[in-house]
Formats: sequence, C-alpha cells, structure tokens
Amino acid sequence: MLQSKSGKHMCRLVQFPGSLIGGRGWSSNKKKRKGQILIIEEMMMFALGVLIIIGIIFIFRVVNDGILEFVQDGQTEEINGYIKAHIVSLNSMNCTRCHITFKIPETISGEEYTIYGAENKKKILIHNDDRIWSEKNLSVDVVGLSYGSKMLRLEYNDGVIFMRGVNDY
Repeated sequence: MLQSKSGKHMCRLVQFPGSLIGGRGWSSNKKKRKGQILIIEEMMMFALGVLIIIGIIFIFRVVNDGILEFVQDGQTEEINGYIKAHIVSLNSMNCTRCHITFKIPETISGEEYTIYGAENKKKILIHNDDRIWSEKNLSVDVVGLSYGSKMLRLEYNDGVIFMRGVNDY
C-alpha cells in the first residue's frame, strides 16, 4: 500500500500473475499473438514481392519477344532489299558471265539465317528461326544457298544467277 505524507492510504497495488515482464499470463499470449501477426505480415510482404518480380519478368519476356520479332522483320526486309538490288544490277549489266560479291550480316537479331533461291520460281527466301521471308517477282531465276556467311557471291550465267555464301573475296 502507498501512503501519503499525512499517513492516509492512497491506493493499494495489486499484483496479478503474469503482469510482470517475463511472467506467464494473458499479457504474454497477447505479445505472442502480436509476434505471430508480424510474422504473417512479413510472409505476406515477401510473397507479394515474389509475385511482383515474377510479373515483371513475364512482362519483360512478352515485350522482348515482340520487339525481337519487329527487329527481325526490319532487318530481314533490309537484307532482302539489298540482295534484290544486287540481283537487278547484275541482271542489267548485259553480260553473259559476270559476278558480284558483297557483304551481308552474319546474323539477324543475333541468330544465323539461310538465304536460298527457289529454282524456276524467280524468288529468294530467307529462313530464320522457323520463319520464312521471301522476295518474289525477280527478273531472273536464282539458284543456290548461303548459311552463316559474311559475304554473298552472285554469279550471272546465261539468264540464271547462282548464289553462294563466301567468307573471303
């Protein structure tokens, strides 16, 4: 009991079991529950972070695949036009036997590709990663194949162009 200076009793302190620090009682269970809630909150935050990372990776892959396809189409069209321009210039030289060698990219968007002429169809095809692009309506038949080459050699001989890949002039 507490007493004032005048000697009168002010209040009486009553100690319940478990009310002291480290005691066992209802207050200890309350602290335990608070700890469990904090652990559950941290687990939920971790799971949310993992979901966000997975979502970002998924979105990146989808966007990356779309951009890669767009870039492949653009690069292939440039190569196609470049080869067609050389075929037209070689055909317009009015020679019976002549040739031209020019540089071509080794890869399209980091992947090797194949160029081949479709015999008797007056077109060239570019094949890359299960996709095929074609250039039709050429003025001359193109025969041959090039795979992973640094340069392309076109040889005109009596109305037919023979195409082959070379790595040196």
